Amino acid sequence: MTIEATTPAADRYAERPVSFRVGGLDQSWRTGVQLAIDYGDGSPVASMSAEETQKHFFVHFYASPIATRVRVAAAFAFQPDTLQPGGALLGQGTQDVTIDRSPLSAARAAQDAFLNTRFFLALLIAGFVYFWQFWTKEPTFGSRSFDYVKAFALGAVVQAAVTNLPEALSKIPFG
Repeated sequence: MTIEATTPAADRYAERPVSFRVGGLDQSWRTGVQLAIDYGDGSPVASMSAEETQKHFFVHFYASPIATRVRVAAAFAFQPDTLQPGGALLGQGTQDVTIDRSPLSAARAAQDAFLNTRFFLALLIAGFVYFWQFWTKEPTFGSRSFDYVKAFALGAVVQAAVTNLPEALSKIPFG
């Protein structure tokens, strides 16, 4: 018996489906023979009949990156949640599998950091403008033409900060 990950190695990421095909089955095995698979990550053992495996693959979502050994076994019955057969073991197979961290999770973390930083920057600038207006006891913004010069200068500072923000974020180690 063999077990083979049909998902290409370059696409085996955490939190994405990984498909496994079981091969080398005896042609006489039908619904009476069960196949059980241990994905090697502590998740419950999955099973289906030998007949079902000719129509469907085993599919598993790994929660986190891992290098593990996937094991499959065939028998008429298994003890609950194990690969221990209830009677005779009809066959078994293994495959080593490596699951990597998804590049999407790193991109999402960068996106979240970028948006949180921009939000914090916007709050900081709003607070600065508010206190500037409050402490200088200036009338409402826009009542003097110089207010627009200050707003332009403040906008230029914000633009400079946001323009350099991706470069600063790229130096932050994620994960």
